[in-house]
Amino acid sequence: MSGMRRLGERELRLPAGLRGEMRSVVGEIAAGARLLLLAKSSRTVVSVGDVCTANLLRAGIVPKLSIIDAITKRGKAEGIDFPREVRKVHVSNPPETITPALWRAIEGALGAPGSTAIIVDGEEDLASLACIHLAPEGTTVIYGVPNRGAMVITVEGALKARVARVLERMED
Repeated sequence: MSGMRRLGERELRLPAGLRGEMRSVVGEIAAGARLLLLAKSSRTVVSVGDVCTANLLRAGIVPKLSIIDAITKRGKAEGIDFPREVRKVHVSNPPETITPALWRAIEGALGAPGSTAIIVDGEEDLASLACIHLAPEGTTVIYGVPNRGAMVITVEGALKARVARVLERMED
């Protein structure tokens, strides 16, 4: 039975029944100065999405982990200029999916010294779930919410448990 395998060892796909649950607000939606204040006050920042990552980098905030796919709601995104010291990892990941390769890349980046950018060929739309599941408590995960700003979430035990339940219900 595939559900018995450890998360990250199988390809996880979001079933239609979980889409509504994914849209629930679990953090603070922030933009502009408020977003930057929250990010600057965080010990460790993880960003998912091109626009939010670019905004953080422009403000001088280099996330521990950035995950981008060069796509925004408006189409192809501009290239993001990461500082030279940021390690870059390329991973293929289809829409509405978390592949074992993306999972391993996130796990490796969070455990490695310095900062890492994961550049996804495909989509990073569900990467925030893996980030919340894998990041240490106290990490701030920031991801774009189209037309609203960025969701800013502090990883804590109850949220990790909720995300684990969602991940376990995903299909492979």
